[in-house]
Amino acid sequence: MPAVQLHELPTDEALLAALLEMTEEEEEERALVRKAPDSRLFAERHFPVLKRELQGGNGQRLIDHMRKVVSSDRVIGVLELTYPGDQVYFGNDEGDSDRTPVYQLSGQRYDELRATLKACPAVDPSWELLNDPDNWLMTMVMQWVAENRREPDQRMALMFFVAHIYASLVYKYWQRKGGIRKNAMIYAMNNLSDKFILKQVGTMANALMTVAWRSHEFYLPDLKEGSDEGLKKYYVNLRLRLNALVKGLWLQYMEALKSGAYLNQGRDRHDDGEMVDRDPLSGRAQAVAGRSLEAFVGEPTDRRLTGLAARMAGAPEQSVLLALNEIRGGDVDAVREIVGLVLELFFEERRATEVDVKTRSFVAFAASLYARSNTVDGRVERVKSILDELLKRHSIAYLRTNREATKGALRKAFYFYLTLQIQSKA
Repeated sequence: MPAVQLHELPTDEALLAALLEMTEEEEEERALVRKAPDSRLFAERHFPVLKRELQGGNGQRLIDHMRKVVSSDRVIGVLELTYPGDQVYFGNDEGDSDRTPVYQLSGQRYDELRATLKACPAVDPSWELLNDPDNWLMTMVMQWVAENRREPDQRMALMFFVAHIYASLVYKYWQRKGGIRKNAMIYAMNNLSDKFILKQVGTMANALMTVAWRSHEFYLPDLKEGSDEGLKKYYVNLRLRLNALVKGLWLQYMEALKSGAYLNQGRDRHDDGEMVDRDPLSGRAQAVAGRSLEAFVGEPTDRRLTGLAARMAGAPEQSVLLALNEIRGGDVDAVREIVGLVLELFFEERRATEVDVKTRSFVAFAASLYARSNTVDGRVERVKSILDELLKRHSIAYLRTNREATKGALRKAFYFYLTLQIQSKA
């Protein structure tokens, strides 16, 4: 993550005063930082159990689970975008596969945490955020990780917690209001000033973790204090700072949306003169595809990419190289169609920009696209059909084998080579 120069964290009240146009929910968040009566009811009832359960192999299993969730396309694929607003599909209901293992591995039960919160002097019954057992459990996990694990594991656990919080913030600002207007968002993010952390670090994952890690370090003494008030202070201030980050970007987006400035960039008009928000999707896809195809035809085969693609697909690299050399000589139009369709789907489904093609999220998206089955989008099936036709014409290994697994590995390897080259030339 790039080094970022930030000012010292402000006091709670100074930060809260800086949150413009407070909503009713934010007024509730402001109330949460007011000190409640001293209490250790929650911490003393639940942390010893969590500590005992995680001291053995469960601690590593928990870190591994968090890493698996965070690295999934539905989470990191969204967090590595260069703009906010796309929904992170992190959990949904009690019992979901993201959060349930955290309860199981740490020896906790949702209903028991809920019952303790109802009796805890540090928690007002009207405070919705602090009556959610998930937030208290994750804060206790952060306490254990901070006391027992090195920084890489602390960052992984914090990223898991951040994904949980960010998912709710995206819903709060965008998804429950109908989602984002793609062109307005792209315009707003392209015109951010250098004071915005997102502008400095490039992706939402970097921006969120820059803010979250500084908050983690600043409130670590409160976390290690082991009181209910310390746990509460750690969580509430983490959420407040992430909310401030996301809200600042939301305000920029809303300004672009209300001003209509994004409509003045290469737009068409209706017959009555009204501006039309025309999506430049195909033009962007063609621009990126053109650079990739120039490299495919005019540059030597990138052995680093062929090796990586072959390993990803479990195919012999030599077979991939032979097919590539044959295809480069006479089937460029078919390759152009594959590249164009993959980019078109990426821009459309992820509301992505050309910059996003350079990130890991593009490769993750391309991999998930290939894995789709029974899709109603004919473009996905068209990509697979072209791959099959190309290899039938140009791969001796593909023609000689009757094993579908071998054919599938060759198709996948060629596909991965194309997507990796798209990313490298974007």
